[in-house]
Amino acid sequence: MSAVLTLYRVEADAAQPNPAAAAVGDPLDLGQSWDLLQTLLAGDRNGWSGHGDAELAIVGGLTSQTTAGGMLISIDAARVCRVAAYLARVSFADLVSSHYRAVESACGGDPARILDEDLRPRLNELRDFYRVAAGARNAVVKRISG
Repeated sequence: MSAVLTLYRVEADAAQPNPAAAAVGDPLDLGQSWDLLQTLLAGDRNGWSGHGDAELAIVGGLTSQTTAGGMLISIDAARVCRVAAYLARVSFADLVSSHYRAVESACGGDPARILDEDLRPRLNELRDFYRVAAGARNAVVKRISG
């Protein structure tokens, strides 16, 4: 089974040993499609540094292991604002144009169907999540498990 990713908005100054307990609002569960969404945002995983605005949305940030065997990745409120601004200005069409080959290589299926039926709505959910988090000056904690 592949890893799943859930994003949580948390108060910017809170310590988060358990992000679910410190969460404000509803979490965003990207399920197993997070890695394809990251590929759409930032291209082939070999080029991911974790520092660019596109990468911060999903895989970038400060990482730590959880006692349950997963990983937590956190980004502070200032980086949340950067990610929200990036997601607001980048178009789905531009991302597809820039990273189609990487998505095609990573998806293992019909890329056009996956882009339209899975990644387009997931990108919109991600945009909304970061827009709300930035507006509330929240930090974001991402949990990869499974």
